[in-house]
Amino acid sequence: MADIYVSPTGDDTNGDGSFSNPYRHIYKAIDASADGDTIICKSGTYKDELYRNIGEKNITIKSRTGDYQDVVVIPKTYNNDGTGNRGWLWRVASNDYTLTLFDLTFLLDYNNIDTSNTNFGGDTTGIFASDGNGNLTAVRCFAYAVPSRWSGTGQKCHFTYEDWNGGNTHSVYKCSCRHLNTAIGQVRNTVNAKDDIFEDNDYGISRYNTDGTVNENNNDFYNNGTNIQNTSLDSTDLTSDPQFKDTDVATTKYSSPCIDAGVVISGYVETYYGDAPDIGCYEFPPYKISGQVTLNGVGVSGAIVRVIDQNGSYFEDTTTDSNGYYSINCGDDYYHVVVEYTDGNGNKYNAASLWDIQGIKS
Repeated sequence: MADIYVSPTGDDTNGDGSFSNPYRHIYKAIDASADGDTIICKSGTYKDELYRNIGEKNITIKSRTGDYQDVVVIPKTYNNDGTGNRGWLWRVASNDYTLTLFDLTFLLDYNNIDTSNTNFGGDTTGIFASDGNGNLTAVRCFAYAVPSRWSGTGQKCHFTYEDWNGGNTHSVYKCSCRHLNTAIGQVRNTVNAKDDIFEDNDYGISRYNTDGTVNENNNDFYNNGTNIQNTSLDSTDLTSDPQFKDTDVATTKYSSPCIDAGVVISGYVETYYGDAPDIGCYEFPPYKISGQVTLNGVGVSGAIVRVIDQNGSYFEDTTTDSNGYYSINCGDDYYHVVVEYTDGNGNKYNAASLWDIQGIKS
């Protein structure tokens, strides 16, 4: 078992996969990998990634930093080895072998796809797929499509996808899936889904008839055409707006209902901020700011301190202690602090900080 490194500044020809001399593309590292190896992606964008069949080996592909935002994978071709007419980026098709993914972003950009590929299937194109008894586990990953759902292209984009046969298992934990035709597709065997956000997809989970088993809980399904095909939601699921900050990001606002709404998943999701893991790949950090409110050089007790975001909404408020000190949670957006104080004589005081154009630093 070895670690194989890749970097957007690496070299597929002269690199050897070491930390100091990494490969350029993930598909090159897959070619060079053996059973039990781990492919470690240094930060950056991996454009023009090509189809690969994982073969008879268990491998892991992960971000070096442990932050999904640091590694972006953009496919170029799907399934160009002549094995059928369905489009897959990475395929796990051998009995009892597993591809495990940690902390990666997948941008399914239709404009970057080589659509001249004769195996670029119009019906089952997926960022991942497995058939036979191959297994897939994805943890803290973000997958989204541009344009949304590949509208008007005649093609369909999925995050994970099962094929017809075998006893494979797809486990998707703490992932965010946006603007896809199907996030988890064509369930015929077993799917485990926990702590995931499914937003603005045709299907959150597509279940073929009533085949297979869907084990899911503590997910957020919002604005999907169908949340889970032929299956009801679990009582622990949310159907609320996850409050993403923008169209093509997985970061959420401080007011997101997904914060602290997830569950611990042994072996995969065990560390978190707050009272429980957040739902979705973004774990909202407990940023705090602290300071002292003074009047004429003396600490002011009982002053109200509010954190205001750039839209004029406040995250949270608190009051100063007996010496005028405060500590307050806030988001990682731009902010300023507003202080309100009324003294014993009824005199009102107001103060506000300047905008912190650096954002929060913990």
